[in-house]
Amino acid sequence: MIGAGITSQLIYFDICSVIILGIVFYSMVSRKVIIGSSNVTFLVLGLFIFITTVFDIFNARFSNKLNFIFSYKNITARYFFLYGYYIFRNLTLPVYEFYLLVISGGWSYFKKRKWICVVFLVPYLFLLTMLAVNLFFHNVFYINADFEYTRCHDSIYFYFVGIFYFISGIIILFRYKKVFSRDKYISLSTMLPFNIIAVTIQFLHPQYLVECFCTTATFLLITFTVQRPEEKLDARYGFYTIYAFKEDVIKYLTLKTKFTVILAGIRNYDVIKTILSQQDYDIFKRSFVENLKTQRKKLNYTGSIYYFGNGIFSLLDINENKKNALLMAKEIENSLADGIQIGKANININPALCVAECPKDFSDYDSLASFATKFQNFFSDVNEVIDLEKYSEHLNYKIKADLNDIISRGIKNHGFMIYYQPIYSVEKKKFISAEALIRLNDPKWGFVSPELFIAAAEKNGTILHIGKIVIEEVCKFISSKEYKNLGLEYIEINLSVAQCLQTDLVDVISSLLKQYNVDSCQINLEITEREDVFDQNVFTENLEKLRELGISLSLDDYGTGYSNIRRIVELPIEIVKMDKSFVDEYKNSKMQSIIKNTVTMLKEINKKIVVEGIETQNSLEHFSDLKCDYVQGYYFSKPLDKITFISKVMEMNK
Repeated sequence: MIGAGITSQLIYFDICSVIILGIVFYSMVSRKVIIGSSNVTFLVLGLFIFITTVFDIFNARFSNKLNFIFSYKNITARYFFLYGYYIFRNLTLPVYEFYLLVISGGWSYFKKRKWICVVFLVPYLFLLTMLAVNLFFHNVFYINADFEYTRCHDSIYFYFVGIFYFISGIIILFRYKKVFSRDKYISLSTMLPFNIIAVTIQFLHPQYLVECFCTTATFLLITFTVQRPEEKLDARYGFYTIYAFKEDVIKYLTLKTKFTVILAGIRNYDVIKTILSQQDYDIFKRSFVENLKTQRKKLNYTGSIYYFGNGIFSLLDINENKKNALLMAKEIENSLADGIQIGKANININPALCVAECPKDFSDYDSLASFATKFQNFFSDVNEVIDLEKYSEHLNYKIKADLNDIISRGIKNHGFMIYYQPIYSVEKKKFISAEALIRLNDPKWGFVSPELFIAAAEKNGTILHIGKIVIEEVCKFISSKEYKNLGLEYIEINLSVAQCLQTDLVDVISSLLKQYNVDSCQINLEITEREDVFDQNVFTENLEKLRELGISLSLDDYGTGYSNIRRIVELPIEIVKMDKSFVDEYKNSKMQSIIKNTVTMLKEINKKIVVEGIETQNSLEHFSDLKCDYVQGYYFSKPLDKITFISKVMEMNK
């Protein structure tokens, strides 16, 4: 016998625990935030603490010799509450450690290794066995003649088991430390020392029932700092938030756990949101989520549902392979074919579905999140479930998702470089100029297509900085000795619409010309007329000032988009660059007439003509016969880096 005669205990701590836990349970249930494995496990942990506390209160009633509900002499009731307390109290730490594995992502590792699970459960099963044997031999505790609780020698094994779970808890926390932020890690770590402190106090002073209270205090701390279901779960619709998605993705990537992601976007989301009232929109959103859940249940798919906003949903799962994810995505696509019924209206849905594997397709959260919010644009012409692995190279989706960072690196690390494509004079039979073309070599992605980064630069505003880089590099080249030996007349530089609308454009260019001692006639600026130019007055005024400065101007891409003959007459341009589409169709008999009349018209208003896209001898001869002034294209040369360009021109112009 190692303990006996506990005759009076204070239950105030236990009563406080019951009240606190009751409030937490009511809050979770009323807000419907008990969806998902982590929330359910956390709720079960709280229920076990609550049940333990209730049993502790009843046991204290017996110790205080108060005739409560049961008869004072009911020894069966006394044993019932003691056994209940032992069973649930010793189950708290194992359940807590299971909760740690669930929220850290470690459970996927342990459940595949059943022997570890068995080892983990053996100590608790040992305690249950001892409690069963105690019914006959009273080797753990017994109730004496005065109905008082008395501990026996074998009860010491319960403390050994507690030490085992304390150590295993430390191992779990240490193993998955990098998954949690510092504040969350501290909160989760408090459960173990608080339990040790509480057990020690209650062992030395049995009258103070503080074990359950300390466990409850830790549970409450974790509720506020770690679990926070209102941040991770939208109870109105039953899906997880983007905050939860970020936490889970970072967790799995940190642990190098493979997982699949199904992205389900609504391409016509903006239209749907516009035509529906707020009430109907809520119904639509809830119906869409219910449809995802129905298909998930139908295929026994275990992925959790997340919502990014703007009609983009995701299903993430660590248990499914890509084949199952593709089947699930196809099932979702089929289920949406008939739309969603809202009242008497049927809402048609244009879905976009994509399946990715991580970390194979995405090795960091930012890239995945960026792609998830834009993937519908990347695959706007694809009307099937997208297996990202098959489409990745064709669509350059990873580069598109990383473009802002790529551009920033290019500016910071001097990754932008100028390539030159020579322009051939039909009359002089040699190269007389070249078009300067910007290229970007990124350390991560290699050469990035201008079609990708120029559009992004125009959108984020860095196009002005890039444009200045081009002008300055060209001025440096023109001022060099190598350029002078080439005998070229000028270099063409493309101006973006944003540059054309700069109020200080002329000052910037004039300053660079003076800095590098370049004559204004040595550069030609190419502009592209666009319908979205919001201030035509500033646009035209800048061109007039550049022309007054002595800089010649070209109109690029004539024959496409907004360009028309009236604007050609109005703008102070000298050269018109006919788009490659003219060359592509020059063998078409109807197109030949249009090309001939276009060339004649431009000649009559004294414009020089550059034909882009010349790739064959026949096309060269055709446009030469039409008396076009210059030709440019792969027939002569692709765009070249500066050193190769110098060598090419010197060889061809001998």
